[in-house]
Amino acid sequence: WSARGHALFLVITTVVTALSTVVGGLLIVNTMAMAVVERRSEIAVRVALGATPRQVALEFVLEAGLLGLVGAVLGLGLGVAAIVVAEPSLLAEVEVGSRLFRLTPRLLVGTVSYGLLLGVLAGGLPALRAARVDPAIVLREL
Repeated sequence: WSARGHALFLVITTVVTALSTVVGGLLIVNTMAMAVVERRSEIAVRVALGATPRQVALEFVLEAGLLGLVGAVLGLGLGVAAIVVAEPSLLAEVEVGSRLFRLTPRLLVGTVSYGLLLGVLAGGLPALRAARVDPAIVLREL
């Protein structure tokens, strides 16, 4: 491979990685938003029984954070497995150094942190909004 081919490969993998990250983030956001919407009556009952919006939001933040963390760890595991499986055959086809993909501690920590942060934000914000709604209005809709 020439330097130009290597640069093109780097650009393509960067774009695919960025798109995958955005899609994965949107999936976490969508999942948590739907979980809050589907559980509005449960939230209303909790608020009617004395739970504060902060307590309700904390439950969803912990749940969403766990979902984001598990998703990030699973995605990271699958990515590492794909690299371990695919890299030897790719290296046999090209004439670049000893590695095509670098897994750095910063990359691994960043990946898990991104999933956790996104999960927390995706679950916390809709839960806070739902917890601030008047429980009587939500319970009348049942």
